[in-house]
Amino acid sequence: MNEAPFIETRTDLLARAQVLLNTEPSFARFLRAAVEATDPEDLKTRSADMLEALFRKSYARLGKRELANHRIYFMPAEGPGHPEILEIFSTDMPFIVDSVLAAVRSVGGTIRFFSHPTLQFDPQTYRVLEMPQPGSRLESFLHLQIDPLPSDAARSALIAETNSVLTDVGRVVAGWRPMLERVRQIIQHWHDHPPKAPPQAVAEGMHFLGWLAEHNFTFLGMREYRLEGSTLEPVPDSGVGILEDPKARFLRSGPDYVEMTPQHAEFLKGPEPLMVTKANV
Repeated sequence: MNEAPFIETRTDLLARAQVLLNTEPSFARFLRAAVEATDPEDLKTRSADMLEALFRKSYARLGKRELANHRIYFMPAEGPGHPEILEIFSTDMPFIVDSVLAAVRSVGGTIRFFSHPTLQFDPQTYRVLEMPQPGSRLESFLHLQIDPLPSDAARSALIAETNSVLTDVGRVVAGWRPMLERVRQIIQHWHDHPPKAPPQAVAEGMHFLGWLAEHNFTFLGMREYRLEGSTLEPVPDSGVGILEDPKARFLRSGPDYVEMTPQHAEFLKGPEPLMVTKANV
Protein backbone atom coordinates (compact mmCIF):
# COMPACT_ATOMS: atom_id res chain seq x y z
CA MET A 1 0.00 0.00 0.00
CA ASN A 2 1.32 3.41 -0.97
CA GLU A 3 1.11 5.66 2.10
CA ALA A 4 2.78 8.65 0.44
CA PRO A 5 -0.49 10.60 -0.16
CA PHE A 6 -1.43 10.28 3.52
CA ILE A 7 2.04 11.18 4.73
CA GLU A 8 2.23 14.15 2.38
CA THR A 9 -1.21 15.51 3.32
CA ARG A 10 -0.69 14.98 7.03
CA THR A 11 2.80 16.47 7.00
CA ASP A 12 1.64 19.45 4.96
CA LEU A 13 -1.27 20.19 7.30
CA LEU A 14 0.80 19.84 10.45
CA ALA A 15 3.42 22.15 8.94
CA ARG A 16 0.71 24.69 8.15
CA ALA A 17 -0.58 24.44 11.72
CA GLN A 18 2.92 25.08 13.03
CA VAL A 19 3.27 28.23 10.92
CA LEU A 20 -0.23 29.42 11.87
CA LEU A 21 0.71 29.32 15.56
CA ASN A 22 2.36 32.70 14.98
CA THR A 23 -0.73 34.41 13.56
CA GLU A 24 -3.79 32.25 14.36
CA PRO A 25 -2.80 30.17 17.39
CA SER A 26 -6.30 29.04 18.28
CA PHE A 27 -7.14 27.80 14.77
CA ALA A 28 -3.66 26.28 14.49
CA ARG A 29 -4.32 24.13 17.57
CA PHE A 30 -7.76 23.20 16.22
CA LEU A 31 -6.30 22.18 12.86
CA ARG A 32 -3.50 20.16 14.43
CA ALA A 33 -5.93 18.33 16.73
CA ALA A 34 -8.31 17.56 13.86
CA VAL A 35 -5.53 16.20 11.64
CA GLU A 36 -4.07 14.06 14.41
CA ALA A 37 -7.53 12.67 15.20
CA THR A 38 -8.33 11.67 11.61
CA ASP A 39 -7.88 8.13 10.37
CA PRO A 40 -4.84 7.80 8.06
CA GLU A 41 -6.95 6.16 5.37
CA ASP A 42 -9.34 9.11 5.38
CA LEU A 43 -6.57 11.69 5.07
CA LYS A 44 -5.38 10.06 1.86
CA THR A 45 -8.65 10.92 0.14
CA ARG A 46 -8.41 14.71 0.51
CA SER A 47 -5.89 17.39 -0.41
CA ALA A 48 -4.30 19.60 2.24
CA ASP A 49 -5.97 22.71 0.77
CA MET A 50 -9.38 21.05 0.87
CA LEU A 51 -8.96 19.89 4.45
CA GLU A 52 -7.71 23.23 5.73
CA ALA A 53 -10.68 25.00 4.14
CA LEU A 54 -13.03 22.37 5.53
CA PHE A 55 -11.71 22.64 9.07
CA ARG A 56 -11.76 26.45 8.91
CA LYS A 57 -15.51 26.22 8.41
CA SER A 58 -15.74 23.80 11.33
CA TYR A 59 -13.66 26.11 13.51
CA ALA A 60 -16.10 28.95 12.84
CA ARG A 61 -18.83 26.87 14.50
CA LEU A 62 -16.80 26.17 17.65
CA GLY A 63 -18.20 27.60 20.87
CA LYS A 64 -21.73 28.22 19.56
CA ARG A 65 -23.42 25.68 21.85
CA GLU A 66 -24.73 26.33 25.35
CA LEU A 67 -22.67 24.74 28.12
CA ALA A 68 -25.13 22.00 29.06
CA ASN A 69 -26.18 21.15 25.51
CA HIS A 70 -24.71 19.65 22.36
CA ARG A 71 -24.94 21.27 18.93
CA ILE A 72 -25.54 19.38 15.69
CA TYR A 73 -24.82 20.73 12.21
CA PHE A 74 -25.81 19.01 8.97
CA MET A 75 -24.47 20.25 5.64
CA PRO A 76 -25.97 18.88 2.40
CA ALA A 77 -23.75 17.75 -0.45
CA GLU A 78 -22.32 20.66 -2.44
CA GLY A 79 -22.82 18.79 -5.69
CA PRO A 80 -22.70 15.38 -7.38
CA GLY A 81 -19.94 13.21 -5.96
CA HIS A 82 -19.68 15.30 -2.80
CA PRO A 83 -20.49 13.96 0.67
CA GLU A 84 -22.99 15.19 3.21
CA ILE A 85 -21.40 16.41 6.44
CA LEU A 86 -22.51 15.87 10.02
CA GLU A 87 -20.74 17.83 12.76
CA ILE A 88 -21.28 17.72 16.50
CA PHE A 89 -19.91 19.87 19.29
CA SER A 90 -20.40 18.53 22.79
CA THR A 91 -18.89 18.15 26.22
CA ASP A 92 -16.39 15.31 25.97
CA MET A 93 -18.09 12.16 27.27
CA PRO A 94 -17.65 8.38 27.19
CA PHE A 95 -19.72 6.46 24.61
CA ILE A 96 -20.11 9.48 22.35
CA VAL A 97 -18.29 8.08 19.31
CA ASP A 98 -19.95 4.65 19.28
CA SER A 99 -23.34 6.26 19.87
CA VAL A 100 -23.02 8.71 16.97
CA LEU A 101 -21.66 6.06 14.60
CA ALA A 102 -24.60 3.81 15.51
CA ALA A 103 -27.01 6.68 14.82
CA VAL A 104 -25.55 7.16 11.34
CA ARG A 105 -25.71 3.46 10.56
CA SER A 106 -29.28 3.20 11.87
CA VAL A 107 -30.48 5.29 8.91
CA GLY A 108 -28.29 3.44 6.41
CA GLY A 109 -25.51 6.03 6.33
CA THR A 110 -22.09 5.09 4.96
CA ILE A 111 -19.21 6.94 6.62
CA ARG A 112 -16.37 8.02 4.32
CA PHE A 113 -14.40 10.39 6.56
CA PHE A 114 -14.28 10.69 10.34
CA SER A 115 -12.44 12.91 12.79
CA HIS A 116 -12.88 13.22 16.55
CA PRO A 117 -10.48 15.59 18.29
CA THR A 118 -10.97 16.66 21.88
CA LEU A 119 -10.02 20.26 22.50
CA GLN A 120 -9.04 22.33 25.50
CA PHE A 121 -11.48 25.18 24.99
CA ASP A 122 -11.86 28.50 26.81
CA PRO A 123 -15.56 29.48 26.60
CA GLN A 124 -14.78 33.04 27.69
CA THR A 125 -12.40 33.82 24.82
CA TYR A 126 -13.64 31.16 22.33
CA ARG A 127 -10.09 29.93 21.89
CA VAL A 128 -8.50 26.51 21.73
CA LEU A 129 -5.76 26.25 24.35
CA GLU A 130 -2.52 24.32 24.47
CA MET A 131 -3.01 23.32 28.12
CA PRO A 132 -5.93 23.36 30.59
CA GLN A 133 -6.52 26.66 32.35
CA PRO A 134 -8.98 27.77 35.05
CA GLY A 135 -12.43 27.85 33.47
CA SER A 136 -11.47 25.84 30.37
CA ARG A 137 -13.30 22.67 29.39
CA LEU A 138 -12.77 19.62 27.21
CA GLU A 139 -14.77 20.05 24.03
CA SER A 140 -15.59 17.07 21.85
CA PHE A 141 -15.79 17.73 18.10
CA LEU A 142 -17.04 15.07 15.71
CA HIS A 143 -16.81 15.53 11.95
CA LEU A 144 -18.35 12.88 9.70
CA GLN A 145 -18.64 12.81 5.93
CA ILE A 146 -21.21 10.34 4.64
CA ASP A 147 -22.59 9.27 1.30
CA PRO A 148 -25.68 11.36 0.49
CA LEU A 149 -28.81 9.95 2.11
CA PRO A 150 -31.70 9.07 -0.19
CA SER A 151 -34.28 11.56 1.09
CA ASP A 152 -35.02 14.52 3.31
CA ALA A 153 -36.87 12.13 5.61
CA ALA A 154 -33.69 10.10 6.09
CA ARG A 155 -31.73 13.28 6.84
CA SER A 156 -34.31 14.37 9.40
CA ALA A 157 -34.23 10.90 10.93
CA LEU A 158 -30.43 11.07 11.21
CA ILE A 159 -30.51 14.43 12.99
CA ALA A 160 -33.29 13.26 15.32
CA GLU A 161 -31.52 10.00 16.16
CA THR A 162 -28.21 11.77 16.71
CA ASN A 163 -29.88 14.25 19.04
CA SER A 164 -31.61 11.41 20.90
CA VAL A 165 -28.47 9.34 21.47
CA LEU A 166 -26.45 12.37 22.57
CA THR A 167 -29.18 13.26 25.07
CA ASP A 168 -29.11 9.68 26.37
CA VAL A 169 -25.33 9.70 26.65
CA GLY A 170 -25.46 12.96 28.60
CA ARG A 171 -28.02 11.47 31.00
CA VAL A 172 -26.00 8.30 31.48
CA VAL A 173 -22.82 10.22 32.24
CA ALA A 174 -24.60 12.61 34.62
CA GLY A 175 -26.32 9.71 36.37
CA TRP A 176 -23.31 7.42 36.66
CA ARG A 177 -22.31 8.29 40.23
CA PRO A 178 -25.90 8.54 41.53
CA MET A 179 -26.60 5.07 40.10
CA LEU A 180 -23.54 3.57 41.79
CA GLU A 181 -24.60 5.18 45.06
CA ARG A 182 -28.09 3.71 44.75
CA VAL A 183 -26.69 0.22 44.31
CA ARG A 184 -24.49 0.65 47.38
CA GLN A 185 -27.48 1.90 49.35
CA ILE A 186 -29.46 -1.19 48.36
CA ILE A 187 -26.62 -3.43 49.53
CA GLN A 188 -26.44 -1.60 52.86
CA HIS A 189 -30.22 -1.74 53.27
CA TRP A 190 -30.23 -5.48 52.63
CA HIS A 191 -27.43 -5.85 55.15
CA ASP A 192 -29.34 -3.91 57.81
CA HIS A 193 -32.82 -5.15 56.90
CA PRO A 194 -32.55 -8.48 55.06
CA PRO A 195 -35.38 -9.20 52.60
CA LYS A 196 -37.80 -12.00 53.41
CA ALA A 197 -35.92 -14.40 51.20
CA PRO A 198 -33.62 -17.42 51.65
CA PRO A 199 -30.43 -16.14 53.39
CA GLN A 200 -28.23 -17.79 50.77
CA ALA A 201 -30.09 -15.99 47.98
CA VAL A 202 -29.77 -12.66 49.81
CA ALA A 203 -26.03 -13.19 50.34
CA GLU A 204 -25.52 -14.09 46.68
CA GLY A 205 -27.58 -11.08 45.59
CA MET A 206 -25.54 -8.70 47.76
CA HIS A 207 -22.31 -10.15 46.42
CA PHE A 208 -23.53 -9.80 42.84
CA LEU A 209 -24.63 -6.19 43.33
CA GLY A 210 -21.33 -5.38 45.02
CA TRP A 211 -19.46 -6.86 42.08
CA LEU A 212 -21.48 -4.73 39.65
CA ALA A 213 -20.79 -1.59 41.67
CA GLU A 214 -17.03 -2.18 41.49
CA HIS A 215 -17.02 -0.87 37.91
CA ASN A 216 -17.71 -4.29 36.40
CA PHE A 217 -20.89 -3.10 34.73
CA THR A 218 -21.98 0.00 32.84
CA PHE A 219 -25.18 1.33 34.36
CA LEU A 220 -27.33 3.07 31.76
CA GLY A 221 -30.43 3.82 33.80
CA MET A 222 -32.31 3.17 37.03
CA ARG A 223 -35.87 3.75 38.13
CA GLU A 224 -37.71 2.87 41.32
CA TYR A 225 -41.07 1.10 41.21
CA ARG A 226 -43.84 0.62 43.72
CA LEU A 227 -46.03 -2.48 43.74
CA GLU A 228 -49.65 -1.36 43.45
CA GLY A 229 -51.76 -4.48 43.79
CA SER A 230 -50.30 -6.74 41.13
CA THR A 231 -48.84 -3.94 39.02
CA LEU A 232 -45.49 -2.16 39.17
CA GLU A 233 -45.90 1.61 39.07
CA PRO A 234 -42.89 3.91 38.58
CA VAL A 235 -42.09 6.23 41.47
CA PRO A 236 -42.32 9.81 40.12
CA ASP A 237 -38.99 11.58 39.57
CA SER A 238 -36.98 8.46 40.52
CA GLY A 239 -35.44 7.88 37.09
CA VAL A 240 -31.71 8.32 36.57
CA GLY A 241 -29.65 7.93 33.39
CA ILE A 242 -31.69 7.13 30.29
CA LEU A 243 -34.64 6.36 32.57
CA GLU A 244 -34.70 9.99 33.67
CA ASP A 245 -37.17 10.36 30.82
CA PRO A 246 -40.47 9.17 32.36
CA LYS A 247 -41.64 8.01 28.93
CA ALA A 248 -38.66 5.68 28.47
CA ARG A 249 -39.54 1.97 28.50
CA PHE A 250 -37.06 -0.88 28.46
CA LEU A 251 -39.15 -4.06 28.55
CA ARG A 252 -41.00 -5.43 25.58
CA SER A 253 -44.09 -7.61 25.53
CA GLY A 254 -44.78 -8.57 21.94
CA PRO A 255 -44.53 -5.41 19.82
CA ASP A 256 -45.12 -3.05 22.74
CA TYR A 257 -42.87 -1.54 25.39
CA VAL A 258 -44.27 -2.02 28.90
CA GLU A 259 -43.48 -1.37 32.56
CA MET A 260 -43.68 -5.06 33.45
CA THR A 261 -44.23 -8.44 31.82
CA PRO A 262 -46.04 -11.58 33.00
CA GLN A 263 -42.64 -13.04 33.87
CA HIS A 264 -41.99 -10.16 36.25
CA ALA A 265 -45.42 -10.50 37.81
CA GLU A 266 -44.69 -14.17 38.44
CA PHE A 267 -41.27 -13.35 39.89
CA LEU A 268 -42.81 -10.95 42.41
CA LYS A 269 -44.84 -13.82 43.87
CA GLY A 270 -41.71 -15.81 44.70
CA PRO A 271 -39.05 -15.53 47.41
CA GLU A 272 -36.05 -14.63 45.26
CA PRO A 273 -34.73 -11.09 45.97
CA LEU A 274 -33.07 -10.47 42.61
CA MET A 275 -33.94 -11.04 38.97
CA VAL A 276 -31.62 -10.60 36.00
CA THR A 277 -33.35 -10.09 32.67
CA LYS A 278 -32.68 -8.67 29.24
CA ALA A 279 -33.82 -5.19 28.32
CA ASN A 280 -34.78 -4.08 24.82
CA VAL A 281 -33.67 -0.49 24.30
